[in-house]
Amino acid sequence: MAKKKRVTDFVAYGNDELKDCVPVQKGEMVQCEHCKKSHPLRYGTDPKTGKENDLLVFYKCDRTGESYLAGINGKLLPELTWRRNKNENQE
Repeated sequence: MAKKKRVTDFVAYGNDELKDCVPVQKGEMVQCEHCKKSHPLRYGTDPKTGKENDLLVFYKCDRTGESYLAGINGKLLPELTWRRNKNENQE
């Protein structure tokens, strides 16, 4: 049986698009579009230093087991702003 190929989506945001976005911190909650529960935002890790930084902000859905991009450079992506702290059911 052939192994299922995993597809990675690509996104691009410029500085002009990010300048008006809402700043977020690790641990803030965002509503997941897959399970409708709130999940904490996490920071990515710099591969050179091993330290967390806010270059990539993401959340992980326990239902799907997948991680989803939520922000860049500490700014919440525009399409996620409406889902910020929306749901009381937190995981």
